[in-house]
Amino acid sequence: MSYHFGKRNNLRRGLLLNTCGLVITLVTLIVMPEEAIWFGILNFMGCAILLTMALEKGLKRLPILPGLAVCFALFLLLKNVDSGYLGFGPFLYRLPAGIYRYRVLAPLGFPDPAFRSGDYFPMLPWYLLFLCGWFLGRLLERSRPLQRVARIKIPLLSAIGRKTIWVYMLHQPILMGICMLLFGR
Repeated sequence: MSYHFGKRNNLRRGLLLNTCGLVITLVTLIVMPEEAIWFGILNFMGCAILLTMALEKGLKRLPILPGLAVCFALFLLLKNVDSGYLGFGPFLYRLPAGIYRYRVLAPLGFPDPAFRSGDYFPMLPWYLLFLCGWFLGRLLERSRPLQRVARIKIPLLSAIGRKTIWVYMLHQPILMGICMLLFGR
């Protein structure tokens, strides 16, 4: 939904999130290579924003509620794609192993058997859930009562909200440092 709140800054936000994701990948490769983060939440969000920018004209042509329903249904259908399955619950269909052979397909949702990541949010299925939020954001834009609620300003939360990426980037090393002091390596 937040995609709609910063339309004029989405290119910058997408690039910043991808840059921060790359920094996290490099740091985790150096500090804890066994838990390195490949295509974590920041890279996913950055790519989702950039992809949505490219698709936005076409997405706006779709009706909101059917678009939301189709994206959610496809999310459920593809929720297990990174594990090699299509469907959910008792209705699982094994996907061909050949599409999981190439490491380069991991960001799309098709990790090879040796792929490991401390944090992993592939485009499939998560982009479909991102699009659910995008459609809900369009619904919010059309609802005056919801717009009034969304515009309520709480100064402390607004100030923190403008710095959330830095809070996110710093909280892990700070918490890890505290844990190392308290519990050792």
